[in-house]
Amino acid sequence: IKDLWQKQIKKNFPFGKEDFSGIVPVPAHFAKVVSRGFNQSFEIAKIISRNFNKKINIILIFRLFFCI
Repeated sequence: IKDLWQKQIKKNFPFGKEDFSGIVPVPAHFAKVVSRGFNQSFEIAKIISRNFNKKINIILIFRLFFCI
């Protein structure tokens, strides 16, 4: 599945390689991370980071409350 994600991101990413300087994954709520066992936005950010050679900034944003 990881390889499929990488191909799809490279093919369908809406920006050029120079259009952004970094990646900020939106943090999941703690309960979601615990139930899934991972933060899906961070996992997707890692794939984008590798494919576009961009850094991930996980301290730029944090979740204050859970939205439904």
